[in-house]
Amino acid sequence: MKTIIVILDGAADKIGKKKTPLEKANMPYINFLANYGQTGMMYPIKKEIAPESDQSMLSMLGFNPFKYYTGRGPLEAYGARIKFKNSVVLRCNFSYSKNKVIKIIEPNLTEKHFNEMAKKLNKIKIKKYKTKFIHTIGHRAVLIIQKNISPKISNTHPGYKIIKNFVTTALPVKNKLKKEKKAVALEKKAIETASKI
Repeated sequence: MKTIIVILDGAADKIGKKKTPLEKANMPYINFLANYGQTGMMYPIKKEIAPESDQSMLSMLGFNPFKYYTGRGPLEAYGARIKFKNSVVLRCNFSYSKNKVIKIIEPNLTEKHFNEMAKKLNKIKIKKYKTKFIHTIGHRAVLIIQKNISPKISNTHPGYKIIKNFVTTALPVKNKLKKEKKAVALEKKAIETASKI
């Protein structure tokens, strides 16, 4: 017997007067699977944690994210077949700050545009560090700091907070403005790392 598991990651939306995208969408295949399969909701890590998708996937594949998850950077690099050794690898978004509010650069820009921006960013040198900024896909990229320093720093995404180790939970959305947030060292050895981000 074959089993197909379909995970609707990130499909939730606000419930209000208007219909949600799933209520509006024409979904004959999802409806077929729902009619002839089993459906349900699950908490991939814990009920009180609204995790990022990569942490959820690790958990659903049987890995304890509190033990094995080391942040999005290494997973993004592996997915893009980028090799690294004795480095801190950080997942990045192409974004800009205006009046201390973060805005993601539109993912509909061409790969050429993102690659050109990556080249410009690689011209920025950090003293005593060898770094490489590599565009992966869409508005995403990785920053590789080629030095044996601690990767234990907080996420700089303003919509998440760390629960334990690198595992995060989403914060309630009070408004659509995302204010700048600096990386914080989670251990003494990571003070140097956080100061460079």
